[in-house]
Amino acid sequence: CYASTTSRHRDLTKYISLLSINCHSREQATRALVSKAKDVRSPIADQVEDYEEAKRRLDEYVQEHPLIAHRFFKSAWKELQYLDSQLVDKLLQAAVDRTIPSLPVHDSFIIATRYADWLYAEVHSVYKELLGFDAVISWEPMPDMKDIFVDRHI
Repeated sequence: CYASTTSRHRDLTKYISLLSINCHSREQATRALVSKAKDVRSPIADQVEDYEEAKRRLDEYVQEHPLIAHRFFKSAWKELQYLDSQLVDKLLQAAVDRTIPSLPVHDSFIIATRYADWLYAEVHSVYKELLGFDAVISWEPMPDMKDIFVDRHI
């Protein structure tokens, strides 16, 4: 989600996307972007020179996302966090109902490998139920720790 159709650096795109979701106005986002760019420790310090460039960068980002741009600069984080909590709650309840141990960690779940396919399907099902469209899931299957220990003779 942090790809860009321009040469904009990923760190800047990521920060702009966070501003577009968290800020209540374009003006607030512009000021925040300028402020962040002035911080020499920031990974975007050399990418935004002034207020006008910050405005241009935000406009550019909005134009890249016309299907969701109507949701930008309206403090959408509140609704997104609520939806995220509903998704996690439904997934945890489904795991409990099937006596499958699972542990949510931020936007991931720790679960035994043997249940990975179940979780993958369940996430798709619950996401579609809540939002009405298919999820795009980053899938990085990991081996069980016992497989790692056996391979290393631990």
